[in-house]
Amino acid sequence: MSEIEIASAHGHIIRFETILPMDEISRAALIFPGLAYTTNHPALKFASLCCAQNGFTPILVNYAYLGLFEVNQQEKIVQILMDDARQIDAALNSYLALSADILLLGKSLGLFLGCTLD
Repeated sequence: MSEIEIASAHGHIIRFETILPMDEISRAALIFPGLAYTTNHPALKFASLCCAQNGFTPILVNYAYLGLFEVNQQEKIVQILMDDARQIDAALNSYLALSADILLLGKSLGLFLGCTLD
């Protein structure tokens, strides 16, 4: 298992997990979970298996939003998510330079983060 961690500008860790080194992946399936729904829960686990069976290497994107529920300001939550999306995008652009095909799968919050990628 290959794993890359980046530190969010807001203090939490964003982790990318895959079976191959990311710079060797030619067809990537980015799996973004929801806020309380991880990539190990049934729907995303099954989606990852389907991607692998169809020639894509799943990249599990995990993030721990410690304290996000305590923030009562909608604008602050959106700012954290937008900042994280920029950092995720920069990391993926750096590590997936060779990937010609990229598939995005997301659940709720994960879909929001994925949709903000370039």
